Amino acid sequence: MEICTTSEAELFLRPCWIALGIKPLPSDIELTSKLLDADRAHIARCDGKVVGGAGAYSHTLAVPGGTVSAAGVFGVGVLPSHRRRGILTQLQRAQLADIHSRGEPLAYLWASEPAIYGRFGYGVGSQVMRVAITTDGARFRHTPARPDSIFLVDRADAYDKIAPIYARCWQDHPGMFRRSEAWWRKRLSIPDLLCVVWNDSAYALYLLKMDSSTGSFFGEVEVIEALSESVEGHQHLWNYLLSLDLVRTVSASWLPVNHPLVLMLEDVRKLNARIRDGLWLRIIDMQGAMSSRTFGEGSVVIQVFDNHLSHNEGTWKIDAAGVCQVQKSPDLVVDIADLASVYLGGFTFSDLLRSGRIQEAVPGGVRKADRVFSAEHKPWCLEAF
Repeated sequence: MEICTTSEAELFLRPCWIALGIKPLPSDIELTSKLLDADRAHIARCDGKVVGGAGAYSHTLAVPGGTVSAAGVFGVGVLPSHRRRGILTQLQRAQLADIHSRGEPLAYLWASEPAIYGRFGYGVGSQVMRVAITTDGARFRHTPARPDSIFLVDRADAYDKIAPIYARCWQDHPGMFRRSEAWWRKRLSIPDLLCVVWNDSAYALYLLKMDSSTGSFFGEVEVIEALSESVEGHQHLWNYLLSLDLVRTVSASWLPVNHPLVLMLEDVRKLNARIRDGLWLRIIDMQGAMSSRTFGEGSVVIQVFDNHLSHNEGTWKIDAAGVCQVQKSPDLVVDIADLASVYLGGFTFSDLLRSGRIQEAVPGGVRKADRVFSAEHKPWCLEAF
C-alpha cells in the first residue's frame, strides 16, 4: 500500500464518487480542479491502482470572535472492493499529519458516515435542520409588505450582487468560511439556479421545479442558501419564497437549529423540520485553535486526551487572556473529539456531561467551562462541500 498525493482531481475523487454513486459532469471536475491544492489530494494505491482518496481545501473559518486557518476536508472514500483493509485509517493518518505540518489548527468536514470520524478525533461541531415548509397556511407573525427592493438577478450578474453580502456576514457565523471568486463561480454553476436580492443586504439562491403531469402546475422550491444582514432581510426573503405562485413546498437544508424561521412563523409545525449532525470538527493543534477564538468570563483547567495527535494531550488552562499548558489538577477531563463539539458553540460542556461524554473532576467545573466557552451564535455553514 502506498499513500501519496496527486494533482489530478478526477483521480483522487473517483473512489469517493464510486462509493456515493455520483457521476460528475466534466464542468464539475474542471471547477473542482481550480479549487484544489494539488499537494492536498491524498491517494492510496494498491498494486498501482488508486483505491482510496482524501482531499482538503485551504479555508479561513469563522470561529467565535475570530477566524482560523482550517482544512475543509472532502472527497474521502475507498473503493467498495477494498473496504475493511485499513486504507481509510492510513489516509486519515497521512492527512492529519499533513494538516498539522501546514500549521492549520482545525479540520472540518461533512460526514457521509458519521460513525467513521469519531475514531479519528472528530466531534459533532454543529447540528443542521432540514425543513419542508407547506406554503398553505404558512403565515408570518409579522408579514412584511411586499417591497419594490426585492428583485431577481440574472445568474451572470449574481456574483457581483451577492458576494459582497456574504463577505459582510460570514465572520458573524462560526462555521462559515471565506469564499474566493473561484468558489463562488462553482457555487453559481448549478443548472437552473435562480437568485433573488433584497435591498442589497439579503439574498437567496434557489431552484424551482414545476410538475404539470396532472394537467395543472404545482411547484416545489429548493432553497440552496439564503443569507441576510438583518431581521428584515430574513423576513422579506422567506416571505418572497413562501409566496411564489403555484408553489406548494419550500425546502431547505443546512439551516441552523435556531434559524429565525423557527420563531417567525405562526405555526412552527409548518416547517416539518428534521435535525441531523452538521459539521464535524477536528482540533489539530490545541494551542492554535484555542488562541484563535475568544472566551467568556473566568478560567477553566481541562485535561485533554488525544489518541492520534499526542501534542494535544495534557492539562490546559483556558481563559480570555489565552491558553497554556499547566501542571494543575483539572476541572474536567475530555477527549479531543468532545472538546471539538464545544469549540464552535454547537454544544456546551453541560450537554456533554448529561450525555456521559465527559468527567467533571471538580464540582462546578462544567459550569466554569460553560462560562468560559460561551458563544453568541450557534454554528452555521451554508453548504455541504
